[in-house]
Amino acid sequence: AASAPGAGKKEPGRARGMALEGARSVCAAPEVLRQQGHGRLADVWSLGCLVLEMGTRTTVLGTRCEDALDAPDILEIAQMRHPPALPSTLPPDVADFLGHCLLPDPSARARAHRLALHPFLARPPGAGAV
Repeated sequence: AASAPGAGKKEPGRARGMALEGARSVCAAPEVLRQQGHGRLADVWSLGCLVLEMGTRTTVLGTRCEDALDAPDILEIAQMRHPPALPSTLPPDVADFLGHCLLPDPSARARAHRLALHPFLARPPGAGAV
């Protein structure tokens, strides 16, 4: 019997267990991975992860992005109680920005409207690489 077009294919971003298919779970906030909440403050964590990955090609765990393994990394991020160590090579304003984003306690993270005023985001294009 013929199957419907697209049958058996996974839908990107569809939830399955603790991981999201088609999404980088290592960018999910600790509270999301523990299934204890989500929202704008979780998005702030994810933004910090993306900035870190784009600038350094490493995850919040210090591993190279291409070496990240979802299952063990998810568990380690979910259990984080302290901010991740940041590379010492980051410019000070970038490290400060990430320090406001990558706090395991969501109530301690900066709000988006505050981050929008951060010097890292106010830096003119081409005024220094990450």
